Amino acid sequence: MGKLSGSKNNLLPDFQKFLLERKLAPEKNIPFLAYWVSRFLGFCRRLERVATEYNEITVQEFIEELRADNRTLDWQPQQAEDAIILYYFNYLGKTGGQTGGIVGISDAENALREGTNLLIAELLYGAGLRLMELARLRVQDIDFDSNTVFVRSGKGDKDRSTILPSAVKERLADHLNKIKLDALYGKQQ
Repeated sequence: MGKLSGSKNNLLPDFQKFLLERKLAPEKNIPFLAYWVSRFLGFCRRLERVATEYNEITVQEFIEELRADNRTLDWQPQQAEDAIILYYFNYLGKTGGQTGGIVGISDAENALREGTNLLIAELLYGAGLRLMELARLRVQDIDFDSNTVFVRSGKGDKDRSTILPSAVKERLADHLNKIKLDALYGKQQ
């Protein structure tokens, strides 16, 4: 299932054009995403299911069928699910039926409104950190004086430095001081 033949590059041309114009996926992946959506729509027709509305149960049945097929590579069911979600929620603009693994905008806003989650998100975005780089970050890897974050064993097992966003600096320092005080005095209370 590596390369797509020329005829598969023409599947769902409006969907492919939409993804390309909005830059929702790398250009080389767009024909594959259209292929998976086309396969899913065929699956719905074969089972006589309505494909105009997102149905998580039908999507999961399709994904399980892909996983059961010994010709499907390990990463393909996830790419297929991503393609289906892009198709329904971005291309068709469906908003209902968001359950399971799909997080709505209001859910994300509530989770990131304040506190540690907001600090984590701002550090990921502002410092350009990958999730594992942030998870492995140590206090001594942050230089508040020079506004620098040192990343140890990042992608490709390489070390690098990046900026410490000024918008996060004060709150991060407060957070680290609070943790330090809790560690020192919290157990004695």
